[in-house]
Amino acid sequence: MEPASGSISLLTIDARGDATGAGYSAGTPASIARKLLTGPGGLSSAAIAADAFAAWPVGEAGLYRRGGSVAEALDALCGGLAAWWGADRLGRITGRQLEPPEALAPLWDVQPWMLRAPPEEPELPAPPRWRSVVGFRALGRVLTGEDLAGSVSPGDRALWGQPHQSVAQADLDILAAYRQAEQAPELISVFDLEADATALALRLQALHGVPRRDWRVALNRCGLAIEPGQPVRLTWPRHGLAQGRVLTARSVSIRGDRTEALLWG
Repeated sequence: MEPASGSISLLTIDARGDATGAGYSAGTPASIARKLLTGPGGLSSAAIAADAFAAWPVGEAGLYRRGGSVAEALDALCGGLAAWWGADRLGRITGRQLEPPEALAPLWDVQPWMLRAPPEEPELPAPPRWRSVVGFRALGRVLTGEDLAGSVSPGDRALWGQPHQSVAQADLDILAAYRQAEQAPELISVFDLEADATALALRLQALHGVPRRDWRVALNRCGLAIEPGQPVRLTWPRHGLAQGRVLTARSVSIRGDRTEALLWG
């Protein structure tokens, strides 16, 4: 932009999505993902799972990138949602967002006879989080004080002079109950509105505000149908699993008729 004086003015950048598609509202994370895949990604709609990104939150979002690949852009998009993307068993692109496993109906019931070895914990459980912070209205370019005209109000200076705004959700009862409870690192979301960022902070606190554990399980051919992101009930006579516990499949590795899954919850 060139004013009458001939000097050049800097512009801040507040990216918003504009893509629409079948079942996707304009400017949502799902529509941005679809535009990346079918635009520069060169994929047809048939290469995307029919329910792909259906679990992603709906809100006014934007992604600002300069250079890089489509995969890197999708990684950045997922990072701003606490979500993930990948390919299903048919090679179609899909995306999901973690939910508290205990709130889901399990798709598979893993009984002791299905395991080739006892479940193992690959690492010590992480302490629960007592506070979750989410950034919103992240700017692609920030204007410093000297970039702004003197007539700009203090409120606008605070808004456009900061990389992003923040909201937080906290549970002091968790902090009191768990001496090692942590505050989560701030997640800079792709959302533009405070309400959408607040909803994400609430989701993250519900997800990580309770003790969680990882289990590595070696299954026989009964585990071949399990896919990442699916809820699975694991039953084992020890380790607090005797009554069965619903967990989420974080990853699945298949070799021949043997499956190794990493379950979380």
